[in-house]
Amino acid sequence: MSIREDILALDPDLLASRNDVLIAQTVSAGRTALGMVERAEFSAWAAASGFRATLEDLAGDKTSPLRASALSCLDVIRGGAAGIDFAWPENKAMLDAWIAAFLAQIGHESGGLRYLREIWGPTPAQNRYEGRLGLGNIEPGDGFRYRGRGLIQITGRANYRAVSEALGVDFVASPEKLEMPEYAAMSAAWFWKTNGLNDLADAGDFVAITRRINGGLNGVEDRIARLSTVRAVLDEVA
Repeated sequence: MSIREDILALDPDLLASRNDVLIAQTVSAGRTALGMVERAEFSAWAAASGFRATLEDLAGDKTSPLRASALSCLDVIRGGAAGIDFAWPENKAMLDAWIAAFLAQIGHESGGLRYLREIWGPTPAQNRYEGRLGLGNIEPGDGFRYRGRGLIQITGRANYRAVSEALGVDFVASPEKLEMPEYAAMSAAWFWKTNGLNDLADAGDFVAITRRINGGLNGVEDRIARLSTVRAVLDEVA
């Protein structure tokens, strides 16, 4: 089973939409968030999973918006890039725990990789975004302007500023850029690593991961159901 098929198995609706760009960016973000960056291990994983074949297809398509990223990634796999500093997990069980938690959480936050912008009511909870200092919303309209975006729903002016500094893109001035597949995925990877969520996955504390992302336990039943689905998919992967 390829990585693309792994992700599609989590949400059959994606098979109909065939959003290959978002899927590929999610794989890339997951690789970053999960620390899968030591060249030898990544190369072996890419070959075995079918991800290398996917990259080669993208690299051969001159019309693909992912061609440059695919070529860069292939360079790493082929040993042409230097200075890669990734922390590979100690064993497959640990990696599976990271992958399962990551995909289950972004699966919930994005409604199965379908929504890259928070659906707006506004609800009573969304009304409370306005003027909320904990989110850095200090200007009138900030609550709506900096509503949740990306696969993990980055929310609030302060978080938009932080991810802007991390990724080198001004999301404060152009918040809608977080809806672009590349940034939607990489912002999720940034949030995951910044908040130490792999450590919580190692500890098996999925509830704490949910609180770290959501601030509470909204949708925890769906998150847990998705976690079970991901684990079942991973158990089928040799």
